[in-house]
Amino acid sequence: MSFIPQEEEAKNNEIDVLSPSLFALHEDGSGVEKKASLGNLSGSLTDSKDSQDFLDFIVEATGVNEAMERVEKKIGEYRRLKDDSMGRGPEGQPLYFTKENVTEKYPHEAKKIDMFEALDKTYSDEQLKEMNRTGYTIMRHDQMDLIYGKGSVGENQKFLKTAMNIYYETNHKYQKQ
Repeated sequence: MSFIPQEEEAKNNEIDVLSPSLFALHEDGSGVEKKASLGNLSGSLTDSKDSQDFLDFIVEATGVNEAMERVEKKIGEYRRLKDDSMGRGPEGQPLYFTKENVTEKYPHEAKKIDMFEALDKTYSDEQLKEMNRTGYTIMRHDQMDLIYGKGSVGENQKFLKTAMNIYYETNHKYQKQ
């Protein structure tokens, strides 16, 4: 099932049963390629039942149904695994992350939630606009310290020092210009 017409050099007087000239998805080209295109064949059928039967034949012959069933099965498995990652409720319904159920099920993660709630309260109007526009913003020193500083859940003094130096150098450079 070709999408584009066959080039003249590639054409031959013989048509192979598995030729891309048969059942082309375009109505361009010439000769058998044009006559055997899906658009031409379905248009030449006398009623809509003939057209539907022909399309059903094509779908069956190409294995589209089986491929779609495999895709639907994989999507269903993916959704089930995704829903099961948090667990299921008493009636088998999938559970979703909230601060309360994460704190209950994973108490060691509660501090991270608190940390990000505290960070949310520190954003300036300019940072919020930038996040809405680009999806991210550059943290200020106090925000970096909140996330990576001493006693933080994400404590990483080496990264904090590096990030603050980069922040300082970048801002200092722009202020000079």
